[in-house]
Amino acid sequence: MSTFVTTGARAIGLATLAADGTVLDSWFPAPELSEGIAASGSTRLTEAQAVAARGADVAKALTACAVRNTTVVAVRTEIKSLADAIGLGAQILAGQVRGRVVVDVNR
Repeated sequence: MSTFVTTGARAIGLATLAADGTVLDSWFPAPELSEGIAASGSTRLTEAQAVAARGADVAKALTACAVRNTTVVAVRTEIKSLADAIGLGAQILAGQVRGRVVVDVNR
């Protein structure tokens, strides 16, 4: 019998946005398990908040690309319970989630 982790998780990362605000992809280099998250969701961070959380080099990645009509922004994503994320796999396979999410599990 499998046991699912039900603790929450949070991470600060980078998201590529299309001109209409659609998230095309996200990268979270150091996700962490966390207790006490009130609600699941994502928040866009200011450059100052991103630098405070991830270091000065992150500012270099926060750019717009006129050729692709995209912008890279810093985000904080929190998941109240990882049990809530189980349904996300089915939504991705059904084509109900646009873009992609990349999590670096090797850090």
